[in-house]
Amino acid sequence: MAAAAAINSSKKRKRPHSFETNPSIRRRQQTRLLRKLRQTIDEYATRVGQQAIVLIATPGKPQNNFRVFGAKPLEDVIKNVKSTVLQVGPLFIPENKK
Repeated sequence: MAAAAAINSSKKRKRPHSFETNPSIRRRQQTRLLRKLRQTIDEYATRVGQQAIVLIATPGKPQNNFRVFGAKPLEDVIKNVKSTVLQVGPLFIPENKK
């Protein structure tokens, strides 16, 4: 009962998210959202005790196309296989054939 009340009383967004065409505003949003995401990943690792990372890769960009942050041991492993990660295309998971 209390959970339903909490969900109903949560803050409603005035409008849905949309793509920002202004590059400076888009960069500001990216910075703010990445900061929140880093805090969430750090909190997850601290509370749950599992390693988690966020991997941001943009294969089309010539430089600054790969960022990893999160649990340091796992982060180091992923940085070591950076070239492999950038070579692999989108994951394709075939459906089970009956």
